[in-house]
Amino acid sequence: GGFDALTHAMTTLSTGGYSNYDASFGHFTQPFLHWAATVFMLAGAMPFAWYIRIATRRTLRSEQVAAFLKSVSAVILILAFWLWWADDVPPFAALRLVAFNVVSVVTTTGYATADYLTWGPVFAVAFFLLTPVGGCTGSTAGGAKAMRWLLMFRALRTRIHVIAHPHGVFTTRYDGRAVSDDVLGGIMAFFLFYMLTIGITAVVLDLEGLDTLTALSAAVTAVANVGPGVGEIVGPSGNFQALPDTAKLVLSFAMYAGRLEMLTLFVLLTPSFWRAL
Repeated sequence: GGFDALTHAMTTLSTGGYSNYDASFGHFTQPFLHWAATVFMLAGAMPFAWYIRIATRRTLRSEQVAAFLKSVSAVILILAFWLWWADDVPPFAALRLVAFNVVSVVTTTGYATADYLTWGPVFAVAFFLLTPVGGCTGSTAGGAKAMRWLLMFRALRTRIHVIAHPHGVFTTRYDGRAVSDDVLGGIMAFFLFYMLTIGITAVVLDLEGLDTLTALSAAVTAVANVGPGVGEIVGPSGNFQALPDTAKLVLSFAMYAGRLEMLTLFVLLTPSFWRAL
């Protein structure tokens, strides 16, 4: 109906993932709706500046967008092949199921059309690793963001080249321009605080009595602002309602920290920041 369409349109493009059905987007069985939602989740995970460049007819070129789409496409094809080969799911159905759920997790939307944890341990590991990835910088998506991952891997590659060729001159480049050491340092600091926040959250949840898998998965999915994690309690067919109240408070803080991208939150918690006002 119209209310369903409006609700899911708003939470698809915004990568919010809220559904007015317990079965999430799995309530809808029409393949067309799954593919349409997949496209719009991807659209929500693209940078706003990229759309402006398209509208002003300047260029479609963006290393971040290209890397993001290539990586997501490769993961979808590999996992769809595995689902078809290992579970004998029809190829087009496997592609649709995998594409929707992978895009949902990577873009931090959090919809689900199936309990992908029942597909086997390969998918449990894959979706756990995909949880912190996130969409593009400057989009509605959460997570660590594609541009940071891209620059981190390029910086590591540059460092390897420097070690292998001490007398060579190597620079990390992005969209044809050299990236300063300050920018790279900021990215490394972000990932340090990102992992630190996940680690602290997981330890606190573990102390609250959650099993290690649930604690770690809940911490990752909260900081990344995804929603479903891995395990019976916080997986795509589970519910955070079963968690203790203290655990919910900890996860609420983790979600704030993740959405504010850690460094901002830690700066706000620093007394010297408030003294300087």
